[in-house]
Parts: sequence; C-alpha cells; structure tokens
Amino acid sequence: MKTKIKFAEKLGYLFNGMTMSILGYVTGIYLLYYFTDIFGLAAGVAGTVLLAGRIWDGVNDVITGFVVDNAHSKHGKLRPYLLWFAVPTALVFWIMFANPQLSPTMKVVYAFVTYFIYDGLFTFAAVSGNLIMRATDESKGRVALTLFSAAGNSITNLALPILFYPVAVALGRGDFAKGFSPMVAVLAVLVAVFLTFQFFTSKERVAPADEKLALEKVSIREALSILFSNRPWIIAQLSSFASGLALYFVTSILPYYLKYILKNEGGMMALMLPFAAAQILFYFVIPVIAKKMGKRNALLAALGLAILSRLMLIPAPTNMIVLMVTSALLGIAIAFTNLYAPMIADTVDYGEWKRGKRLEGMTAALGGFFIKLAMAGAAGAIGWVLQTQGYDASLASQPDNAINAIFNIILYMPIVVFGISAAILFFYNLDKQLPQMHIEMEQRRIQSAPPNQG
Repeated sequence: MKTKIKFAEKLGYLFNGMTMSILGYVTGIYLLYYFTDIFGLAAGVAGTVLLAGRIWDGVNDVITGFVVDNAHSKHGKLRPYLLWFAVPTALVFWIMFANPQLSPTMKVVYAFVTYFIYDGLFTFAAVSGNLIMRATDESKGRVALTLFSAAGNSITNLALPILFYPVAVALGRGDFAKGFSPMVAVLAVLVAVFLTFQFFTSKERVAPADEKLALEKVSIREALSILFSNRPWIIAQLSSFASGLALYFVTSILPYYLKYILKNEGGMMALMLPFAAAQILFYFVIPVIAKKMGKRNALLAALGLAILSRLMLIPAPTNMIVLMVTSALLGIAIAFTNLYAPMIADTVDYGEWKRGKRLEGMTAALGGFFIKLAMAGAAGAIGWVLQTQGYDASLASQPDNAINAIFNIILYMPIVVFGISAAILFFYNLDKQLPQMHIEMEQRRIQSAPPNQG
C-alpha cells in the first residue's frame, strides 16, 4: 500500500519518541537512584519495589492487550489511547517523584502504589509506540516513521543530560535533591502535550486483510496462543529484551558510577552527549544500511559494536576520553536497535498472514512489558547486588565490595547480555519472506472487499 505521510504526522512520531525518551531517561537512569539517595529507601527495598512491579505488569499488560485488540473506536484502534492517557500518565509520573515527607513504612507503601499506578497508565499510553503498524504496511514507510521517533528519542537524550542536572539544581536553589521533583513536573507537562499532539496528527491506514475475521472477538487465551506461535515475534522480542536489559545495566548504574567512582555527579552530560550525538548522526545512514544488509544483519553488526564498546573500556574504566569514545560507540549501536520496531511490526503482518488476526494491542502491550521488565530487571538486580555488597547511601564513600560491584555491572554484565541478544537474533529469518507475504495479504484484502454496487 503506497502511503504519503505528511510532515505533521511525522512530527507527531518525533514527539512520541521524545515522550518515551523523557519517561525512559528519568525512570531508567534516575528511578533507582531517586529511591535510594533522595527518597531514602534501602537499595534492596528499592530493587524489590521495581521487580514486584513487573509481577503486576505481567497481568496488567495482558489485560491491556486484550482491551486494545477487542475495542473499536471512531478514532481508530491505537490512537484513542494517546488522548485518554496523556494527562493521567504525565500526572502520576510526577507524583511518583514528588518526594513527600513520610515515615519509613509509608515511604515503601507510597513507592509501591505510585509505581504500580504509573506502570498501568504507561502501558496504555505506550500502545501509541506501535502506531506504525497501522500507519503503513510499507517497510520503507515504517522505517522512516521509526527513525522520526528515534530522532525524537535522541534529541531528548542529547538535551536532558545537558539540562536535567543544572536545571534541577537551579530549581532546588543549589540542591539537586530538592530540585528533582520540580524538574520532573516540567517534563510531565511536556509528556502530556506531546502525546496529545500525536493524537491529532496521526492516522491509521492499514486495514486487516479480512475485515470480518478481524472484527471477531479474540479471547486472552486465543490471543496469547496466536502470539506465542509467531516464531519471528518471539525471536525479535527476546532479542530486543536482552539488548534493552544490557543497556539498562549501563544507564541504571551510571549515576552511582559518576558519584562514587568518577566523583562527578554532574558528569552525565559529558558521557551522554557523545552517546546521543552519535545516534543522531547515524540515523541518516540506518535506512541505507538496513536496506542493503537487511534489518537482522544490521542489528547483529550493531550488537557486536555494543560489545566492543564495553571491551574497550576495560583497560581504562576511569579515563574520561575513553569513556566518551566508548559512549559514542554504544550510541551508534543503540541507534540501530530502533530497527526492532519495524521488525516487530513485520511480525504482526506475519501473524495476520498465518492466522488471520492482527494483534496490535497484545503485541504493543507485551512489547511494553518486555521494555519495562528490562528496565526494572536491571535496576532491581543492581539494587539487590549493591545491598549485598554493603552499599549505604548515607556514606560519602562506599566499601570496596560495592565499588567493585559498580565496575562489574557497567563493564561485564552488558557484554554477556548483548551477546545473548545477538545469539537469539541469529535465528530471525523473516526479512526475505516479506515481499511475497505482503502481495498475498493485498490479494486477500481485494477478495474480502465488498462488491462495488455502483
């Protein structure tokens, strides 16, 4: 299906990428740190809060996918959730970081409740990340929209390391901890505005190959059965999860690395700028490389580069020049992981081709679950490891065991997990099937269309 996509719609995807980057940056880099060093939870308790949220998420995401796949609105299948959940998600995002003065027990309760509610709202809002499944079925168009979203992600990744710490310090009148919550409030307003903008500019154009079959209700059990029989989806999703987990090991431990090893809490900018700048520069060549090599092979090369970035850091883990170079290399690798989005969109087409059902809702919800599982899994594991190694946020200097744990997490864990991601992805082979598959699906659409009465 040839699709002409207007710039305003592309801008909406850019804003969506900025939104997800804002939420991901603050929760992925600072949530564990906020819980331990600002809100005052023990590292093990904070890790438990984050991982317990994933148990709830497993239930919540399946329910979300079921609702989305069986709901029908005049605004489309995925677009309405942008409008309905923009403000609630932004509001609870801020409340989670409001830092109220509570008793130790009530702080644990507050962290659990706000984190669980935020996760539930975010799951619906994040469904919008899969709008490319409905915007077009052209591989070129999907990659283009994905790269606009990725560009928004990188713009935010470039801006936040520059602005977050100094603006929070300014809002706190010289105290980062006091300015943290007001800074999150500013970002929450942007989240609400950006998601609402995308609702008004986006369109859903891809119709199911068989409308009658698509309108039939799908039970949760049937949806999960269809999805987990989709071999390309399982491979792409597991590989994406592993690469995300490896990245979140790096980003979640980074505030501790800066504070206790580099002795430079404001040094986030120096490391994140080359990371984001390298991403932006390589977005221009990703479509060319993906077209020439295929999405799978391009991703395999990127995962190899990610591993190289950690290996290069081992001989000089505190050298700022080496840190900046390896950060740029990791940024290039992560830029290519945006190819997972069109790859997973292709697996939705594959599922419809094989079973007659387009499960955008369940695919989006479970995809969001795996992203959050990677984020919380990394943060939770870090919290538990730090606690077992004697980490104490009240200490200016940490014991040797805790320092060694921080080194191991930022250097060696990503090497192992990026390697696992590449090993899984090696078995993905859908790229070559896509052209013939889309031809057959278009023929089904023509055959199932109502006869022309004119």
